[in-house]
Amino acid sequence: MKLIFNKNFLLNNLGLIFYTFVLGAYSFWGPKAGYVLYEMNNADNIFGGMTLLCGVVGTLFGGWILSYTGNSINYAFKIQSFSTYLGTFLCLGAFFTTNRILFIGLFGMGEVALFVVQGATYYTSLHCVPPHTKSTAMFVSQLIIHTLGDVISFPLVGHILDWTHNWRTTCIILTSVLFVAAICWTIGIFVSKENITEESMESTSEGQITSSSSSVSLVNL
Repeated sequence: MKLIFNKNFLLNNLGLIFYTFVLGAYSFWGPKAGYVLYEMNNADNIFGGMTLLCGVVGTLFGGWILSYTGNSINYAFKIQSFSTYLGTFLCLGAFFTTNRILFIGLFGMGEVALFVVQGATYYTSLHCVPPHTKSTAMFVSQLIIHTLGDVISFPLVGHILDWTHNWRTTCIILTSVLFVAAICWTIGIFVSKENITEESMESTSEGQITSSSSSVSLVNL
């Protein structure tokens, strides 16, 4: 029950639902869009290779950034927010262009930026809950982000395509969903700051109580 009232956990996973929704749809519909929009005869290999390379580079770089900035939930939310905004704009730019080489370049950089958030999101999920609830938190997180994210994205994007009858418009609408994830994580920056302040105040109070208790014990002696 405590997870329901954990603002950091809720914001992190709410953003992850929309994030996973888009990346899941990219993996399923991306090659088809590449074939139709950019005449990629080997679209499966191109998208698969890009995702593999960009995923490795982005995830490693994201983990390094978080370690360099000091491993905190607040910094994790900042990385998630900034990287998602950047990746969204780059991917949108990719789908707006009609040049195949430019598309591959922009979309590749966009995927690197989007994969930067991977380490930060898992860090937040694990460190925003008490130690004895970490396993439960990860189970709940994985369950909701896949059930409400990539699992339903495949048919929903198909319905959007049936409605628009336009691959480019569909891809732009899909990519724009990432803004919702970025907004959730932007809110998380301010919520995590409040939690840091509350924890600092509690620590200070506990320290004062401990100091007072020690003084009283010395007087009694």
